[in-house]
Amino acid sequence: MSYRKWMKKWQAVIFWAIALAFLGGVIWWSVGLYVSSRRRAQNISPAASVAYLTKEGTAVNDPQLWVLPDELENRYSWYRYMHTMRYRSSTDPFFDEPLYRALALRDLMAEKVLLYYAKKNDIKVSKKELEERLDKIRKQIESNQQYVDYVKKRYGSVDRYITSIKGDVEISLIIQKVRDQVAGVSEEDVKDYYNKHSEELNKKYSKAEVEIVTSTDEATMNEFVKLAKEKGFTQAATALKLYPFTYSMTYSFSEDIMKDLESSTPGDILGPYKHGMSWIAMQVKSLDFVKSYEDFHSSKGYDEVKRDLENQKFLSWYKRFMEEEKLKFAFNDEELKYWYEYVEYQKDEKKLLGLKEELEERLFPEGKFDEGVPDLMKSLYVVLLEWEENGLRQYRMYLSQEKLSDEEKKDLERLENLFGKMDKGEVKKALDKVTEQEKQVVKNLYSIGGNSYGVLSRAVKFFPEDPQIVYDYYNYLYSQFKPMIPYAKQDAQTMYMLAQIQMGFYTVYYSDKASSDLKFDALYNVYEMNKLLGDATSASQVLAELQKSFPDKLTYDVEWKEIEDMFTSESTPSTPATP
Repeated sequence: MSYRKWMKKWQAVIFWAIALAFLGGVIWWSVGLYVSSRRRAQNISPAASVAYLTKEGTAVNDPQLWVLPDELENRYSWYRYMHTMRYRSSTDPFFDEPLYRALALRDLMAEKVLLYYAKKNDIKVSKKELEERLDKIRKQIESNQQYVDYVKKRYGSVDRYITSIKGDVEISLIIQKVRDQVAGVSEEDVKDYYNKHSEELNKKYSKAEVEIVTSTDEATMNEFVKLAKEKGFTQAATALKLYPFTYSMTYSFSEDIMKDLESSTPGDILGPYKHGMSWIAMQVKSLDFVKSYEDFHSSKGYDEVKRDLENQKFLSWYKRFMEEEKLKFAFNDEELKYWYEYVEYQKDEKKLLGLKEELEERLFPEGKFDEGVPDLMKSLYVVLLEWEENGLRQYRMYLSQEKLSDEEKKDLERLENLFGKMDKGEVKKALDKVTEQEKQVVKNLYSIGGNSYGVLSRAVKFFPEDPQIVYDYYNYLYSQFKPMIPYAKQDAQTMYMLAQIQMGFYTVYYSDKASSDLKFDALYNVYEMNKLLGDATSASQVLAELQKSFPDKLTYDVEWKEIEDMFTSESTPSTPATP
């Protein structure tokens, strides 16, 4: 995953995604942990927290303004859940987990500042407001029997659960009140923004749902369009063996096609159009064009723009309030502190470079790698080296070009301000240093955490000749794709990935540096994969190779019997179902 791209995408929602979900009762199931951390906060000191609020350098003596470990873990669990839902994979312990904990910590720190503001300005929640919110949460739970069963199992009854979260819901409502006060955006604010950016917003949020077919042959598409207008879109696709799919067409896909769609009506057949190396034709299913503020107000763009404006307003207020009150945060977790700063510095490249240089002093004192530095500081240093490497490569590319556009000149100036003015030789020297340091840190991380995809994917890039690293990398991928193998033939992308994994295992098998055991494991995985795919021919070929190279490793009579059964199954016609 590209962390810079991920951060840019989520920058606008980073403070409020969790708070708003909680206030809406969406994550009621996670409140129990939050409650337990608050209750234990009564008799502890700031030293027991992950981070705490300070005023003029002194810890604020209020446990509600400290971030406790359980509180952080509870908030982090939401980010982990979102990662799992989006990527269908577990979080990487060296790269994903510290990033998400830092993002969770940033959420919580912002809330602590809002609570400080509420206490300072005596902002409270009425009994009626609190009861209404609790009633909403109760109704949400009772609307789903599974929720009810879970709550009863864990808390004894819904009533007891509602009582247990009362204090936390009150705090959340206070946070919401402060947020509305310091960063509220009115209807007029959104309308004013729309009027200033209407052309851009109209294009961004206009879309058309269409049914598309594609072909690399122009004549086929011309024939398809003619036939579709005569007999229907689906019938024409079937006749020409084309495969329709639904697509949301936007201006970012094609300005010309969208202009045609503007004047179309549902049911119209359009095309063919040249797109890259292919030709496409489509049938209009529905049209949703934004042409006025009223259209924009009913689109998803309204909520997105309002949220962005709220966050911009909040960030401005937040920075100003922290300075005015002389508030800062102190950290008790050094590794998390560095990742938190990485999250905070996303819009300030000078600070990012400074963070990288600070970590370099820790990891490479006097130029020699110190393996004793905490592991999550090493992984962050790798992320920052990759960021620096991307910048230096861009720098070198500009220096190699004879002519630069105005935009490229501006970007080159940015890089010169960031890294200093250098010639091509100096940039190469800087890149070589980055590569050498990254190799050392990645090799060290591999030695202590070889089951991390983030580490393995980097290790195999730097050490492609090391058969153990290559095996570990492809074995990790195999473990991730193995559950999908029964359905692989229905998905070209999965089949492609399985082919790549097999090639990786063959690389290990044919390596002169691989041990006999490693060679066997690699080839056996290829054999097993072919069996799971139901490919008896390929499986038999690999099994013959296994028996020849490793005659004592398997009970081959049993394996050959299984292959025989696979061939028999392939050749036996299925019995028609009885009507």
